[in-house]
Amino acid sequence: MQGYFFGKIVRRTGERALVTAGTVGMAISIAVVPFLATSAQLYAWTFVLAVSNSVFAPAATGLVSIYADPNEQGTVLGAAQAIGALGRTAGPPLIGTVYDVSPVTSFLFAGLFMAIAALAALRLAPVGPQAALSPAAPVPPIPTAPLPEPPPSES
Repeated sequence: MQGYFFGKIVRRTGERALVTAGTVGMAISIAVVPFLATSAQLYAWTFVLAVSNSVFAPAATGLVSIYADPNEQGTVLGAAQAIGALGRTAGPPLIGTVYDVSPVTSFLFAGLFMAIAALAALRLAPVGPQAALSPAAPVPPIPTAPLPEPPPSES
């Protein structure tokens, strides 16, 4: 189901819009947690967080792939996955330290961090079908050096 609907939405809006929307959704759903009064509210905002992450993750991977030089896509996608893993590894202990000082501040800080990421996504030059609709500057071509010739094989 997700692949079918996600593909249709990407073709209509572009990856940049989905990355931005997913990040904004995650920022809000994290930042509101300390102000929730009931478990039902927490479940509802957890649902918003899950949907937002489901929108963000595949769109972010697609956007990284689009911006990467075709000869470097594997390397760039691997680096993006490594940075994500680093965030998932280092993030909880760091935000846990903030939580020990102030539980409310930890959620607001995490929400602010996601909001900054959303603003960064907005600054990306549009690609795909939305590029013609945006006044933003086009993505400059990435200069690439030709790959070196392999050494002659000794037969």
